[in-house]
Amino acid sequence: MSSNSFNFIRKRRPSRLPRLLVVAAVLLVILVVWSAQAPLRSIFWQLATPVVMLRNALGATEASSLRAEVAQLQARVADRDALYQENVALKETLNRAAGRNVILAGILQRPPLTPYDTFIIDAGQEEGVLVGSHVSLGCSALVGTVTEVYKSTAQVTLYSAPGSAHQALLMVGEESTPISIEGQGGGSLRAEVPAGTGAMEGDVVILPDVGMGLTAVVRHVERVSSESFETIYFSLPGDLNARFVEIWQ
Repeated sequence: MSSNSFNFIRKRRPSRLPRLLVVAAVLLVILVVWSAQAPLRSIFWQLATPVVMLRNALGATEASSLRAEVAQLQARVADRDALYQENVALKETLNRAAGRNVILAGILQRPPLTPYDTFIIDAGQEEGVLVGSHVSLGCSALVGTVTEVYKSTAQVTLYSAPGSAHQALLMVGEESTPISIEGQGGGSLRAEVPAGTGAMEGDVVILPDVGMGLTAVVRHVERVSSESFETIYFSLPGDLNARFVEIWQ
């Protein structure tokens, strides 16, 4: 093989120098970045510290404001409770229901600590509570009866207790329709009545044997055009989370 051929081969062989330079440059960059991490972290936290302090200060201010609002609300609630207790005491003293013996009682237990739609009240034989007495939630509307009486407590069962049934009058304008209402629990009742009663939301049901006894309010009427009956859903009047009841003797 001639010397010219060897020279041609040597010219085509690639040089390793550029690769070594690239590797060296990469290592140098890595070294510089690694060396700079600590100072960069320090600079970052120096810049971020005022922001963090401002955020903490704003949070503390907001927390103080919320605590002040909570204190004001607690004071208002305490004031309201005091006025309520005073009103209750006046009602008990004056016996606002003229001609009717009314016993005011606090509710000690309610569902889920008691069966559905039953209350345990803090008045019993010692206060003159009698089985069968009607129960109101502090207005002219009746919601149940006293079903058991003990020495210092009694059980109240609402008209809406599951499985209970009552004969009542559905009042639609000046018309009254005898119906049977069934308790569904949770203050709800239902009745199936002949289609065409014209009952609407807001109509009432009363017990025929109680003079002013409003017992339920129509909340929904379910009608099917092809059916001869319609289903009416009622709810007891008043707040079932009330703290007191009135026993009508």
